[in-house]
Amino acid sequence: MCSKKLDKHLSVKNSPSTISLSNQCSRDRTVYLQTLCVIARGRGRERRIRIILDSASQYSHVSERLIAHLGLIPHRYENVIHSLFGGTQTKPKKHGVYSIELTALNGDYSCCLEVLSEEKICDSVPKITDEQILNNLRELNIEFSDSFSEDLEIDLLVGSNVLGRILMKKCCELDSGLSVVETKLGNTVIGMQDDVCHIDRNVMTTLSMYVRNFKLTDLWSLESLGISNPTLEESKQNSYEDALDDFQQKLTILPNGRYELQLPWKHDPVNLPDKGLTWARHEKVIKMAESNGFLREYQKVFEDWENLGIIEIVPEEEVKAVKCHYLAHRPVIKLQK
Repeated sequence: MCSKKLDKHLSVKNSPSTISLSNQCSRDRTVYLQTLCVIARGRGRERRIRIILDSASQYSHVSERLIAHLGLIPHRYENVIHSLFGGTQTKPKKHGVYSIELTALNGDYSCCLEVLSEEKICDSVPKITDEQILNNLRELNIEFSDSFSEDLEIDLLVGSNVLGRILMKKCCELDSGLSVVETKLGNTVIGMQDDVCHIDRNVMTTLSMYVRNFKLTDLWSLESLGISNPTLEESKQNSYEDALDDFQQKLTILPNGRYELQLPWKHDPVNLPDKGLTWARHEKVIKMAESNGFLREYQKVFEDWENLGIIEIVPEEEVKAVKCHYLAHRPVIKLQK
């Protein structure tokens, strides 16, 4: 590793709710991502692959292509929702969780990690082909494993759940402005090249992937998954039984055969508003009926209801003894009738 050291410490980002793949933009200058080549092993098979390091991703992901080549078998499944760039979210999708072994090309280091399956990690990520950069690496005696691969496809994304174990303290800056970061699996190059590229490019390509980790309770609430939380279901059942018992206890049959039931007040409710608001609405209704010439007809409707026993005046002692909630009457007037 080179003797130049960067004063700043390497920082590992940790995002509690999203998993994202670093962006790669192509304009006048080339932005290089942290890629390297390693040996992937599983179930007695091995393959040399390209991987990408992403400190903004919570978990690691493996492509379906590598899963098929190594014949990996999932240990379990997890439901994941992908939050795409711009805030768009996909529906929950089941992803397999696999175990895989990664070994540095020189064989000095190996590690095992759990990865989530993904049909494709991202589009092709370009390699460093600039001879000036490669010569600078050789002059500093820096081994750069990604230069040995001819495949542009990324088969595995290493997230923060593993990245903290493989990062080394050494880091240096190249003449081109790029930074070399040492890891236990090999050296990676990251950053934007200082010199301007002379290739005409009219389109900027951005590679971006965001995966949101939903809480298990959030996934339980999704009917499409057909999963229910036994604890929540039991709580709902208890609440239903309590409400039914309260209904049966408060239900009474009057001598005239009618049923009487108190309103189902909530447990520890906030104080209900007094009749001030309802009285203000009542005065507004009276004023509108009076201005339209329907006040007498409106009053007669209530008198008829009282005579028929539909409504009755609440005794003053009951108003003071129990809770009362006042509702304003909203008249509906149809002239054609």
